[in-house]
Amino acid sequence: MKNLSVANAIDYSLASDRKIEKFSVDSKNGLLYFYEDGLLSRLSLNSGEEAMAVNLVEYFESKERIPEIVSVSYLESSMAVCFIFTNGDILIYSTIDRDLQCAGVVSTGVKTTEWSPDEEVIAIVTGEDNLIIMTCNFDPINEVPLHQLSKGEVQFINVGWGKKETQFHGSEGKAAAKVEPNTCQPAFDWDDGAPRISWRGDGELLVVSMINPQSRCRQLRIFNREGILQCTSEDVNGLEPPVSWKPSGSLIASVQRLPNKYMVVFFEKNGLRHGEFNLPFGANEVLVKDLSWNADSTVLAVHCESMKGSESLSGYIQLWSVNNYHWYMKKVISYATYGQISMFSWDTLNSYRLHFMSGGSMYASQDYCWTVNHSKGKADDDSSYVAVIDGDKLLLTPFKKVIVPPPMSAYTIHMPMPINEAIFPSFTNERKSNQSDECVKLCTNDFLVLLEDNSLVLFCEDDELVSEHKLTNGATVKVTGMGLAGYKSTTRYHKPASRFTLDWQEISSNFPRGTKHPEVYRHWQWVSEDLIACHLSVGSETCVLTLRMPSLSSGAGSDCTLRPVNLTPSFVSGLVVCSAVHFLAASCMEESSKQMLPVTALQLHNGQILKHEFPNIICAFKDTDGKNVENLPILNKMEICNISGKEYIFGLTSKNRFYINNNEVLSDCSSFFVHSEYLLLTTNHHTLISVLLEKSSIEMFIARKLDGCEAEDVRRVERGSKIVIALPKHFKVVLQMPRGNLECIEPRALSLHIIANLVARKEYGKAFDMARVQRINLNVICDLYPNDFLMDLEEFVRQVKNPTWLSLFLCELQQENVCETMYSKFYHLNMVRKKENLLSKLEVICDSLRKAMETVNEEEYLLPILTSHVMKKTKEGLVAALKRVQSIKVLSSEKKGEMSRDEALKYLIYLVDVDALYNAALGIYDFDLVLMIAAKSSKDPKEYIPFINDLRKLETNYQHYKIDMHLKLYSSALKNIAKCGEEHSDELMTLVSSHNLYSEALKLFPKGGKLHQHVCDAYADYLLKKKLYEEAGIMQKLSCNLEKAIESFKSAGNWRQTLIIAQELKYSQTQMVQLCREVAADLKERRKFAEAAFVFNEYLNDHEESIEALSCGCLWEEAIRAAHHCNRLDLIETHVMPGIKEHCEALTGRLSTNNELFIKYRNRLAVVREDKLKIQLQIESRGDNQNFADDDLVSEASSVLGSAVGSSFHSSSKGSSHSRSSAKNRRKHERKLLSLKEGNPNEEAALINALTNLYVTSFSQEIKDEVRGLCLVLLQYGHDESAHRLQSLLFAMQSDMLKARGDIWPSKSIDENLKYGPQATSNVISELVTSTHAMNLHSQELNPAPPELKTDSTWRLNILS
Repeated sequence: MKNLSVANAIDYSLASDRKIEKFSVDSKNGLLYFYEDGLLSRLSLNSGEEAMAVNLVEYFESKERIPEIVSVSYLESSMAVCFIFTNGDILIYSTIDRDLQCAGVVSTGVKTTEWSPDEEVIAIVTGEDNLIIMTCNFDPINEVPLHQLSKGEVQFINVGWGKKETQFHGSEGKAAAKVEPNTCQPAFDWDDGAPRISWRGDGELLVVSMINPQSRCRQLRIFNREGILQCTSEDVNGLEPPVSWKPSGSLIASVQRLPNKYMVVFFEKNGLRHGEFNLPFGANEVLVKDLSWNADSTVLAVHCESMKGSESLSGYIQLWSVNNYHWYMKKVISYATYGQISMFSWDTLNSYRLHFMSGGSMYASQDYCWTVNHSKGKADDDSSYVAVIDGDKLLLTPFKKVIVPPPMSAYTIHMPMPINEAIFPSFTNERKSNQSDECVKLCTNDFLVLLEDNSLVLFCEDDELVSEHKLTNGATVKVTGMGLAGYKSTTRYHKPASRFTLDWQEISSNFPRGTKHPEVYRHWQWVSEDLIACHLSVGSETCVLTLRMPSLSSGAGSDCTLRPVNLTPSFVSGLVVCSAVHFLAASCMEESSKQMLPVTALQLHNGQILKHEFPNIICAFKDTDGKNVENLPILNKMEICNISGKEYIFGLTSKNRFYINNNEVLSDCSSFFVHSEYLLLTTNHHTLISVLLEKSSIEMFIARKLDGCEAEDVRRVERGSKIVIALPKHFKVVLQMPRGNLECIEPRALSLHIIANLVARKEYGKAFDMARVQRINLNVICDLYPNDFLMDLEEFVRQVKNPTWLSLFLCELQQENVCETMYSKFYHLNMVRKKENLLSKLEVICDSLRKAMETVNEEEYLLPILTSHVMKKTKEGLVAALKRVQSIKVLSSEKKGEMSRDEALKYLIYLVDVDALYNAALGIYDFDLVLMIAAKSSKDPKEYIPFINDLRKLETNYQHYKIDMHLKLYSSALKNIAKCGEEHSDELMTLVSSHNLYSEALKLFPKGGKLHQHVCDAYADYLLKKKLYEEAGIMQKLSCNLEKAIESFKSAGNWRQTLIIAQELKYSQTQMVQLCREVAADLKERRKFAEAAFVFNEYLNDHEESIEALSCGCLWEEAIRAAHHCNRLDLIETHVMPGIKEHCEALTGRLSTNNELFIKYRNRLAVVREDKLKIQLQIESRGDNQNFADDDLVSEASSVLGSAVGSSFHSSSKGSSHSRSSAKNRRKHERKLLSLKEGNPNEEAALINALTNLYVTSFSQEIKDEVRGLCLVLLQYGHDESAHRLQSLLFAMQSDMLKARGDIWPSKSIDENLKYGPQATSNVISELVTSTHAMNLHSQELNPAPPELKTDSTWRLNILS
């Protein structure tokens, strides 16, 4: 599906008219060496400068003695030019030393010669028809005669099958078996009889085309590198001299002339025929002078020239390519353009560069690239036409309507001469059906055809196929459709609307005087309805032509002339090698309200990208950052796209490197295509990448920050696939395989994007059909815009229509939002929307859709309605579905469209497990429904019928109870048995106790009733087992079991309820005193000293015990108040003051201990960190190869560091495994990790953890209140020094801690300050980074962050300051 387009064209006129005999190209240095009349000249292909290299007259002493030249070859390996003459002289001219030497002489003369592709061997045919194989130093390897009697080492094997003697001859009789076969016809008169040589690409074999002296017919003989004959071709009539071995080695091309046709024929390496193709000439019209394959074996060049006796000399170089076993003529270089072409050759480095000499005094070259000529519209009305050039035929296929594999096509346009280009418009116009006939409105499906004579023919779409059209110059254009007679095509056809010619005189009038340049127009771009752009090489510059297309009327029949828009055309300093037209991405179509002026991008041969704003503004192209896009390699394909106001250049080189502006994004890209929504790329790893045409997606793709998935979608494709076209506003992408067959795929990214657009436009029916066909989760329809979808449910039902599809939609519903899970990589970037997630999606959509279906047509959508109940996946929904079935009055029906209960049940059984449906029907106590479901299941009637009959005999409430117990619906069973009366109380209590239904049971019975008390009593026993004493006491109180309630409240520590119930039971004084003492003692054990003192004081009137309890709780002010209240001041001296002093000493000791620990841990932490820094510096300094003063320290430090890193991870993994086994092991492991033992690998973390605990304790509000309260009491009783010492101790410790806080928790870690000096080796840096990174990771797990401290000083007493 590709065509060969001219990417670059160069032509240089030589100094004077000359007869160039031979030429050779130095591709590496860009030089051309050409020989004429004893003079070797050099031409620079970059500047066109010509210079003489060497004059052979001096060597041969006179011009007349110079023999005829056979070959001139530039040898890249030796940087020399080799001359071989007919007399056998072999000369070597060194381009470095500029020295001419004789390398040898073939005494018998030379007829032809050819160097091997690797320039290591040369093959020469001598005047005596011997084949000499020599090395590059001209040392003979072998010399053999061409005309050997032997057929070669590999001879044809004939076992006699198909021999004429064994065949049936019919009316000819047996005598026909004795007729001698026809012998091969001798060579033609115009055959010069000279041998031709061609090497295989690997240089292992060569073929010689020569005339057999016995039969006088031309044959092919294949020799190996050592000159040994391998095989001889079969006899072929009409074989002509040209021969060329395909570099890949598969075929040998030659030419055969038959009475009725002229063909290029192919031979295998064993000499057997292997296919052919016909040349588009009569048998005696032209003569093929030469054949040549390009370096990668994809293009065959055929040099044809009219035979002698013709009225005028004409000729061509035709470029042929094969695909899907069909040969296409892709390009024609005519004598009419360059003059008579004397010789040509392919470039050895650039496979698609053709060099040729024409007119005797002009050198020219053309660079080609493969392009797909397709319609470029991005709207729905574009038919996605692809045009394939095959000589004078244009094969057209609208891929939006039909996909036809090559070499076939939807229809074919036959032009009167070869086609060189098919040009589709780059603008978007929509042809309306009701438009006036007076003016032809062009659209993206129209195209121009560039013919060999540089005329253009415009073709426009037409509904009918007209087989023949006449152009204004009298030529006939034919259109043939696909298929045989009677075949009806649904595609539209094209017809010629007008013919355009170019005014060369007006165009060339602005060229430099005295220069002649061929009309080789390239890079045609139809940029607007009336503007066409193209390029023309003028020496080392490029003329940028902008041509005005005249307006067309439907009846136009005269030729029109394309004239330049400006009288003075624009010239660019350099050769334009690629161009592209501006394209506006679909994502910003709506943002652009006005028509944009045409813009094209041009690439020069030096890699710079220029921007051409029509009509004549040419400037540097700038990327999104304002930088010039330059220094890019030569691009074979380029596209320019405007995305969100930013222009991006997409380019692909011949070496599969893909660029976006100045950035190389892929190095293995085989093709790309700019879809209306996506950028599509294929890679050599056989994948298709889809990137959304939005700024964020493109920028992330350039940065390659994502792993292939969020900004792009990647899918596998067949090996070697390349993109032909992607249908705009559609999800189909057409790929072509290496052999030529087509494959149409539907990338998931495109499908999801189009579904999103359809849902946004509320075209739910189309979106549903596309998702269903593409096997896309149907949840995407409701998850894209949930709120809008809920509002449009009735419209959704009307568009989908089919009840089966609605049921399918409901069956696929799931709670998760697939746009955020399954398809998150497609929708998180390209869907600019708010997150609208339904909390209970299944329930909301099922209920809302059911209401919509009931509104539209309840009877028609009964099955989807049942599905909406079932898919809620709740028992209530299943019961509701059964009740809906229960409401159907018709048990069975034969009427079409009427739903019966039996059919509805069958449908439910299909959706739900029959056992679950059976249980649900039993749960609504409908035995008829139960029997119907059971009959459709695999249940044994001997089991379920007796069970149903037994249930029917029971009282209704008890029957429901039995059913609920069978279904394990215990709450419902409790409600039903509660209605059965007290005769079933034992079963009721058993049910409540067995299934812990105490709370539900308490609600069913009135308080104070007998059953209520039984339930409370049982509930209390249950709570006691759970050690919920307080709640058990309440239940016992409600069951009037007060004695047990007292014990329960005592166990709970609720002394108030204990004493209240004791008073309700009217305990005696003795019992009350004993109970109070037990309660007070229990409170003291629970360290509730204030409450214990209250009981002693209020209920026992024991002031001494009360004050003692307060003293035990360090409630000094309350103890002093109580002593004064009961007028027992002696208790202050005996109980309170000793306790105060003891408390002061203990608190002082505790603070002193904390202060000592703080100093110890702080100092140790400094030492540990200093050692760690030394370790890191020692490791870093290993790269200096110096001897350290303390080698033991280095060794020890390294081992400690290694053990620290290893131990940290090993211990972490062990800890995680132990933590799974038991909490005890986990705590043991944590203690091990936080061990303060010196040398512990985690000592730093343990120290920081211990210091954190000290900080939290020392700055806690509890310690502040405790110190302040104690100091107040000490001051009141004259212990000023003790109070001052206590307050000062805490304040000093807090001050020291605040000063040391920055050292313990520095703002920047030590590792970050580490300098990797210039002498550090990569191994040292790697080890250091790995070890410190591991230690830091582990420290982050163990080391807490700096604690938040309240540093206020309001707790301090000013008296003591």
